[in-house]
Amino acid sequence: MTTEPMTIHEALSELKMLDKRIRGKISTTSFAVTHKAAVKKIDGKTIEEISDSIKADYNSICDLLKRRVAIKNAVVLSNAGAGDNVTRDINIDGKDYTLAEIIDMKNCVLPLVETLLNFMTKSKNSKDSDFLYNEKKLQEDADEYAVRYASNYVSKNDKSTDDATLQRCKESFKADHTVEVIDPLKIDAKVETISKWIDEFTSKVDGKISVHNATTTITAEY
Repeated sequence: MTTEPMTIHEALSELKMLDKRIRGKISTTSFAVTHKAAVKKIDGKTIEEISDSIKADYNSICDLLKRRVAIKNAVVLSNAGAGDNVTRDINIDGKDYTLAEIIDMKNCVLPLVETLLNFMTKSKNSKDSDFLYNEKKLQEDADEYAVRYASNYVSKNDKSTDDATLQRCKESFKADHTVEVIDPLKIDAKVETISKWIDEFTSKVDGKISVHNATTTITAEY
């Protein structure tokens, strides 16, 4: 566990910076990349390097979110004047929180997680769209290429345009133009996990807040 003392002023300043960094990192991260299978490098980077970069970007987003939660929770407890005896009776992912911490997480952290989910879902949909388009278009383009090959190269060299020759042309074309997806995060599984977390978090927090509001009495003085 990392313990890092800071003033409230420093914490508030960093929270602003963290919100900006998190949203910026999410919006600029390519969670999945499509490329032609025959191409072994993209912008000078190998497939392995790109995969490692995607994983590093995702882990960086998760680390920034964890840091934001830790700093803001410390500020919330400080503002409430809470000490070590504060009641932490809400358990999320094996960790206990106060109601004040959870309310802030719902209002501030949950929207960031939902933004992450939206961007990852867009990458997933784009990946699926690329696959569907490629599967349909590739066969059409391969057939067209085989016809052009037969009418140009084969006829000029006085060779027969038998079915086997045309099939080899098609397979060669497909091998050069098939699109693959670099998906080291396994986006489908990540999206499912994050969606489940959001649903469980929202349900648990809303239930706890409802009980608190229904059973807690306050006194208004004016």
